[in-house]
Amino acid sequence: SVKYLQRYDGSTTGVSVIVTNKGTSEVNLILPVVLSKYQENPGIENAEILRSYSHKGKGIYELGVSVSPGEELLVKIYVEEDTTAPSVTVEPEVKEETITLWYEALDEGLGVKDVKLYYSVDNKTWTEISPEFEAGYPLYKFQAKAGTMYFKVLAEDVAGNKAEFYGTVEVPSLKPTETPAPTPAPTKPPGAGVPISYIGLAVVGIIVVVAAVLLKRR
Repeated sequence: SVKYLQRYDGSTTGVSVIVTNKGTSEVNLILPVVLSKYQENPGIENAEILRSYSHKGKGIYELGVSVSPGEELLVKIYVEEDTTAPSVTVEPEVKEETITLWYEALDEGLGVKDVKLYYSVDNKTWTEISPEFEAGYPLYKFQAKAGTMYFKVLAEDVAGNKAEFYGTVEVPSLKPTETPAPTPAPTKPPGAGVPISYIGLAVVGIIVVVAAVLLKRR
């Protein structure tokens, strides 16, 4: 089997390929590679250059590889040393309490060798996510356990350069429901009631009425 770990369309300075022979006899392969520029003597491992030329500024190569029975080879070809870490982007998708992490890991050099994804409830203790395969494609899913979940992605390229990506996901269904505080009943201000002046007037009125009644009886 042949697995390219990098695009070989002329957009990168290097390409790596995993070649595996699961048969019982030696296999000889020719691997096509296009790099972003041409060098007559590029760096190469576990292969030989059968043919090379420059076309529109790109480097066109044909690599010859011999693989023994049961052997796995990592073939590399590059026109520049790979010293740049991969770039990682992640798009979380939330469906109820299931979170799917859609990620992309790209490398400018030899290609991405390994990617691992993790989740955490407290941003301290991490659990690695095992992929679920659908139609041969790995999907990274996990069940949320809190209203805010944390995730990280660790990527490493063939040259050993490493990158990390951290993020958070909000899960509305697990957020605590906020109960509005009751509106306090209005209270009377201190001293509220019937004004003292009104009481005085009422007393005077009563005295006047009583006096009038007494005078009338006389």
